Amino acid sequence: MAPNRLTLMAMCGAVVVTLTGSIVSAAPMENPTAQKIELPSSTGELKPIVQTLSALPEYSTLVAAVGATDDGGAIVDALAAAGPFTVFAPNNAAFTTFLELNGLTVEKLLASPDLSTILANHAVAGKFTAADVLAMDLPIEVETLGGSKLKIEKVDGDIIVGGQKVVQPDIMATNGVIHGMDGVVMATDPQTSDSTDDAKDELQPIVETLSALPDYSTLVAAVGVAADSEEKKIVDDLVAGGPYTVFAPDNAAFTAFLEKSGMTAEQILASPDLAGILGNHVVAGKFTAADVLAMDLPIEVPTLGGAMLKIDKTTNGDVLVGGQKVVKPDIMATNGVIHGINGVITVPTA
Repeated sequence: MAPNRLTLMAMCGAVVVTLTGSIVSAAPMENPTAQKIELPSSTGELKPIVQTLSALPEYSTLVAAVGATDDGGAIVDALAAAGPFTVFAPNNAAFTTFLELNGLTVEKLLASPDLSTILANHAVAGKFTAADVLAMDLPIEVETLGGSKLKIEKVDGDIIVGGQKVVQPDIMATNGVIHGMDGVVMATDPQTSDSTDDAKDELQPIVETLSALPDYSTLVAAVGVAADSEEKKIVDDLVAGGPYTVFAPDNAAFTAFLEKSGMTAEQILASPDLAGILGNHVVAGKFTAADVLAMDLPIEVPTLGGAMLKIDKTTNGDVLVGGQKVVKPDIMATNGVIHGINGVITVPTA
């Protein structure tokens, strides 16, 4: 996971970011942003990812596959959510080749119990344009929504994702970006050994992981209060979704924040802005410290709270997120990674 706007692919970020695969471009990538494709609706606005793909005839097989999966509703719901997501979309020609190589018909593919996983392995959390990918320290690996690892690299100027070339980059959507590809991705299983399986089994989701750490009890209390608020969607996403990267202020950070702002713990817990504050400490995609440090810092990444978060590195090698220092990196969880920080992030809304 390691893009520029991803923010955290290195220390954090993806698309996911650790975000951790590959985006390819068909046109010359020296100026990837010039290839950006925006498909306005009748009202002049972008559409969500699924609707955007549905409007493109060259991706009709992919759209049919999404609709045909047993849990297609779950996939559609995921990609229809706020995101952001990056989707690597095989075009119709890619599916034709895939079917021929595997001796399948369209009907057999649409009836396959593996179809849902295949589709999920073409999407990563986080919005990563071609420019973002090219700014990364390639090759990198990112985790897909299907739980597999996707390798992203650059070959002869082309972006290669899971061995397939990006041929139509930067198809923009309201909740992310789509990159058209010339092949179907067959991602690798992240579980490469029994020891890896055992280690993963011992991990807990982000909220449970934080709850087991006494140094973050104030943050956990805040999450619990926000979970009962009208703005609880951020907490629901953090519990059920992922992967995410959380920048977690420790108890000392909250104490300093309260003193500086002249607030009591009761006042901040009762604040209508609490969910938004918490959301601005979370970004889509799993970005370890190594992912972040591999990025071309400084960068800005979007938070679940809707703000842009600046990630930078000091001359002595410390990673700063929203002006706060990471003091306890890489606390791993089943649905992402946590980085303990020494201050509460306050960022302007987008």
